Amino acid sequence: MGLIEHLDADRIHLGLDVANKDDLFSALAELAHNQGVGASSKLVERKLREREDTMSTGIGGGVGIPHALMEGLDSLQAFLVILDHPIPYDSIDGVDVSLIVLLFGNPDDPGTSLRALAVLGRIMRDPGFVEALVHADRPEAVLDMVKAREERRTGQY
Repeated sequence: MGLIEHLDADRIHLGLDVANKDDLFSALAELAHNQGVGASSKLVERKLREREDTMSTGIGGGVGIPHALMEGLDSLQAFLVILDHPIPYDSIDGVDVSLIVLLFGNPDDPGTSLRALAVLGRIMRDPGFVEALVHADRPEAVLDMVKAREERRTGQY
């Protein structure tokens, strides 16, 4: 299972302009609410912040993977957001974040979320891949890159 199965062009956002992590989480919550996560933006933001308070979701290399479990979801929900400029994020390597993969899973099926996080942790370790995503000029290009990376990772052609 990979990211591409849960992502489409409508859930890829390029050039989000936020000043800091607080603004980012507010914007992500609004985006998720508006695109059908099925909860109010306030609840989404609270869930994201609760998870972030446990430990930063900044995995290094300019990538953040905020995630939360949300009641009522039938399947994993994924969004990919490229920021207009990097922001401080308390990442494990101290590097500012410019690429966000936002995930929402069903609390009755946490294994699916954990598998998705593991896959993301592997494919987002390549600085060249992250850089290419950050400089993509359209959502379809991001989808194509993610699909190609996942196919190469799994050996599917």
